[in-house]
Amino acid sequence: MNDLIWADPIVGEGATYVGQKENTSRGTSVKFGWPLLEQLLEKENLKTLVRAHEMEEDGFKFHNWLGKNVDPVCITIFSAPNY
Repeated sequence: MNDLIWADPIVGEGATYVGQKENTSRGTSVKFGWPLLEQLLEKENLKTLVRAHEMEEDGFKFHNWLGKNVDPVCITIFSAPNY
């Protein structure tokens, strides 16, 4: 359950990493790249993963890795309005 709630996408360098990496910025859970997310979306017949629990300056962030996607495959929504 911890990884389901606290896993974060890898952005920038390393986004093509196939597996999971330790999430050292949180001190818990893992980080995932495009290949792992692609597997999940295909397996579950989904187009997008919507997630929270990560601060975003604009309140949200669309993750599109390597220009592969027209629509965002991962959306982060900042869910702490009094932060």
